[in-house]
Amino acid sequence: MGNSKIYFKNINFLRFLFCLCIVLTHISNALCGNVEIEQSVPLYHHIVNNSKFNTIPVDCFFILSGFFLFNTTNFNENFYEFAKKKIIRLLPVVLFAIILWHIVSSVVLHHGVPFNHELWAVLMLQNIGLTTFSPLLGNIWFVSTLFWVSSFYFYLFKIIDRKWFNLITAGLVFAGYALYLHTGDHKPFENIYYVLNYGTIRGLAGIGLGYFIWQLFNDHLKNIRCNKTSIINKLIFTGLELIFILAIFKNIVFKAMSYDNKLLLILDFALLFILFIVKKGFISQVLENNISVFLGQFSYSIYITHIIFRNIWQKHFFEHHKELVMNYPELNILIIFVCSILFGIFTYYYIEKPATKLLKKKFITQTK
Repeated sequence: MGNSKIYFKNINFLRFLFCLCIVLTHISNALCGNVEIEQSVPLYHHIVNNSKFNTIPVDCFFILSGFFLFNTTNFNENFYEFAKKKIIRLLPVVLFAIILWHIVSSVVLHHGVPFNHELWAVLMLQNIGLTTFSPLLGNIWFVSTLFWVSSFYFYLFKIIDRKWFNLITAGLVFAGYALYLHTGDHKPFENIYYVLNYGTIRGLAGIGLGYFIWQLFNDHLKNIRCNKTSIINKLIFTGLELIFILAIFKNIVFKAMSYDNKLLLILDFALLFILFIVKKGFISQVLENNISVFLGQFSYSIYITHIIFRNIWQKHFFEHHKELVMNYPELNILIIFVCSILFGIFTYYYIEKPATKLLKKKFITQTK
């Protein structure tokens, strides 16, 4: 089980697009609360007012992670080996971002930041409900949630019967999304009802839903994928792909949906994801290429490091380059957006890729 030889290059393109949406999300978050900038510049005002569903890309990442957790993991390996691979994959970029942010805070922003806030993130304990500290790099909550929720599902899948696993996972998906919908908007590190961490709830629901999409693919969608498709059916699949793509990105960026239910967008993404793994439409087929893979490989590094540029922009440019911020809003946002992407690419080539290669060689290859 696991180690599937079926590849999904087009999913990398979706991963890259959602990563860009998260960068825009954090830019809009930086504008919130700054009344002068937000209300006096129409573009900034529009961005803030249309950011209601901009957290959805993170939930989409959890769904993707759940699918690929079960599609590629070797469940014959022990938990120690699984956890070691996850840490090697996730932690180097997080450590780099934390160290860099502390240097930037001292040199550029001229104020130090307490490292104990980030210690929980280094220990992968940020988002399981055992700390009340908010990480100074707010986006890295995703990493500890991903690690522990993936570990939980991995171990649970190994030790219990498949029927019981399906029942428990279905309950977690339902309860997780119900709590997500009805408890209001909380910060990811916060606990609700004392013991339920908000970020972990989102992770349990999303990765669980990704599992059921994987199961559906194994049980039914593989055969559909292998069957030939008429041109009429291809056009129908293409139309559905286009509808779901436009619906989710339009509502994330422009808040066009009048009905206030974020689960509709999660369902929208789940259906779009299924269409992309089936690859029956022209869009999913065109994106099945190495360009998608090339772009997708940068997503994790961009996601982790872009918050540094966002913080510099918020804390430094707002105060010292106010004329640029107020008079050239398009250029201002474009600069921080492009810089964030370019620095993420730099991080991938000079931190993520070499560190992962080195650690795999030292801690995985030698144990085989």
